[in-house]
Amino acid sequence: MDYSKRYPVLYYSHGGNGTPYEAETVGFSKLIQKEQFIAIYPFNGGYSNEEAPTEFKRIMDELKKKNYPVDWSRVYVSGYSSGSDASESIATLWPGFGKSIPRMPT
Repeated sequence: MDYSKRYPVLYYSHGGNGTPYEAETVGFSKLIQKEQFIAIYPFNGGYSNEEAPTEFKRIMDELKKKNYPVDWSRVYVSGYSSGSDASESIATLWPGFGKSIPRMPT
């Protein structure tokens, strides 16, 4: 990672009864490698993503605290199934962060 650059962030929430590894199966890793994103695939407190809003804020605060080279104008949240619901919760509670929230239905 080149700390002289700023990178967008993709925060991807898994579906219900899923795991963070779902992001690998939908191709995000290839896209992230090509486009140079910082990828976050959280467990969000469990299979139902019940802690997504607090986990999102906690992780964003950690990125700031540790001086990750984040382009804060390009923080994207997405998810599959209940993960898309989690993304909507994040966008509602933290509107200054999630700039683009594509919904990935079941």
